[in-house]
Amino acid sequence: MSRTIKVANADNEPSYVIAEPEQSIDGPYTFFLTNSDPVNHVAAGRFEGPDGESYYAQDQDDIEWLIQLQ
Repeated sequence: MSRTIKVANADNEPSYVIAEPEQSIDGPYTFFLTNSDPVNHVAAGRFEGPDGESYYAQDQDDIEWLIQLQ
């Protein structure tokens, strides 16, 4: 099941990351922005885009879910 994660960049501009399971509902997951750019999950609440820009999860429930993936 996919999950939508509210994020913001360093300038506090909002966006969303989609977490899409690769083969099963338990992951592993592929992450991408709503504009289809892939992002890497580099820390519990942080993603990095292809241009090096960081995006930070805004919701504590999402951060806790991401911690479980590590």
